[in-house]
Amino acid sequence: MDLYINEERVDLEPGAIFAVTVQSNDITKPDTVQSTYSNTLTAPFTEHNNRIMGNAGDVSSLTDIPYTKLDASVLQDGAEVLPLPKAYLSEASQSGYELQVFSGSLDLFERLGDKSIRDLDMSRFNHVRDAATVSANTNNTEGFVYAPYATGKPFNVSGVWAEEMYPSVYAKAVFEQMLAEAGVNYSGVDDVLWEKLVLPFSNEKPLHSQQWQSTRRYSDAPPVDLFFNPFLTVPDYGVLDVWADATMTHIDSVMTPELWIVLKRNGMELGKHTLQMTMPGSYSLKASFRIEPHEDLSQLVLEVRPINWQDLGTPRSLGMFSRGYRMGEEAFFKTEWDVALNLPDIKQKDFLKSIRALFDLMVTFEPYSNTLHFTPFNKLEENKASALDWSDKLVYVGSPQVAVSYRFGDFAQKSWFRYKQDETGGNGDSYLTVDNAQLEREKNMVELPFAASAESGWGIVVPLFSPLESREFDHEVSDIAARNGHGAADRERVLVHNASGDPMVREGWAIYERVKGRYDSTDGWCLRQQEGDFYQAGKGSPRLAVTGGEAQATLRLTRTQAETRPTLRLDFTPISFQVLLPTRYTSLQGVLEKCKGITPYFTLNVQDVQEYDPSIPIWLDQFQGYFYLNQITEFTGEGPTECQLWRL
Repeated sequence: MDLYINEERVDLEPGAIFAVTVQSNDITKPDTVQSTYSNTLTAPFTEHNNRIMGNAGDVSSLTDIPYTKLDASVLQDGAEVLPLPKAYLSEASQSGYELQVFSGSLDLFERLGDKSIRDLDMSRFNHVRDAATVSANTNNTEGFVYAPYATGKPFNVSGVWAEEMYPSVYAKAVFEQMLAEAGVNYSGVDDVLWEKLVLPFSNEKPLHSQQWQSTRRYSDAPPVDLFFNPFLTVPDYGVLDVWADATMTHIDSVMTPELWIVLKRNGMELGKHTLQMTMPGSYSLKASFRIEPHEDLSQLVLEVRPINWQDLGTPRSLGMFSRGYRMGEEAFFKTEWDVALNLPDIKQKDFLKSIRALFDLMVTFEPYSNTLHFTPFNKLEENKASALDWSDKLVYVGSPQVAVSYRFGDFAQKSWFRYKQDETGGNGDSYLTVDNAQLEREKNMVELPFAASAESGWGIVVPLFSPLESREFDHEVSDIAARNGHGAADRERVLVHNASGDPMVREGWAIYERVKGRYDSTDGWCLRQQEGDFYQAGKGSPRLAVTGGEAQATLRLTRTQAETRPTLRLDFTPISFQVLLPTRYTSLQGVLEKCKGITPYFTLNVQDVQEYDPSIPIWLDQFQGYFYLNQITEFTGEGPTECQLWRL
């Protein structure tokens, strides 16, 4: 067998053995994905090899070859054994250049690296999360879907608030984007649940990627427009962070200058922050305001300015001033939903391995078409009719007895397939059994980076929220009329047990703060908290679910507007290992029961290696049975080749 690097034949030592091990995903290691590979070769320090390797054996060499994936060819009598392989120079030893060749999914995993699925470009699915979008996307079958599920707040499918619904992203969309960015095609996943698998929103809070917006005015005496036009519009819903900075060079002795940050609604102060500057130096004032979705942004004004810096055009205090604002990282209702940013923070390669483990898929790579194939292991049973008869290829080396193994990989008597542990989750774990008392009693074979979800009467429960334990207020009254007649002092808080008289309150109780008139402000009541928002976010684990049949749900778009919509239901049970193992893992369970593994030798040719397909069983007359070909071990093209087979 010959090795070429960058289209030049590599000199090998006479008698050197160049062997290639061909395999798909090793089912004895269900939590990994492997690649076809060669043994390690030593290429001697010949003049020809030194030129190919850029004299990498010389410490003073500046070549990049040891740090590069090298284009390679592996030929047997002129025929390619490994399609489109890559060679790696691991070291220059005393004997020569140590080389190894890989083909298949290894290169894909290198491309995926440690990137998260959050790093994917899912922007084509970004949208504004508001009542109109929720209503229009309750039964989508691609991209994302607003299917209702319980989040820890009171939940009733007969009256689901649009504001409390979150999108679930189809796993297929994430998977296909991941492979596309890695530059790889795929042939689909042959499972009825593949098109239905979704990632419900399960993070601690929705995020967005907005940046600081700043407005700077530098002057010994701030320009007139800062005093007569100090107002900024509120850009969006969420936590509004505001700052005002000043560096004072002179302080007036009569009127103390101040920094002001004030949020107003129709002239009424919702919040005010001030800072007096009593001596030259640097000052900074910061404030945060929660802009709830029930607010009308057109009625809100943010006033950020200096006070008492000049009087009728005559400077009294001198300095420099700047201001700015941003929305906090949490994305509120009625703001843009960044799909990628709100996915769970899971590595792309772990996401791929999770899909493989869910459906017991064999993973093979077809380099010429640059395509990954995901084939259910159960396909072996279906493909017995087209099994390859290798009876005439079987040879006996050294003994007419073929060694038999009774242990399948690292499987134990109980081999557990688990979801990530989560105290608030459900139970999705189960195990495969091996009737062999010599094996370790129990072992975790797979643990997904997703947690199992509990289920209620209407699909999954993802506990994003839990009720707060206390409500802070100074007085309590029965209803809005009683609140209006209450003589609360400035900034005192009043709990209204039935706030249904307020159009900004969805339902239940609410807490208001009394705001007395100051300067140009007006008196009024300011809504601070309502029952529907009286929850704290918890740190959850990533979740998976599948969409079920279509049903009807009543969406409450506003307090006075509701509509009945067809919606999909999200379920967890179909993807629990309690269901998956008896259905997707039947062939593997059959291999494990009284397992028989053999490693006979076969007289194989290059075509046998090239056409290797792990989903096609091998038939052997000698044993009157079908076998799964897990690995072709160290094929050299010369003499018999050992193969690893497991009886089906």
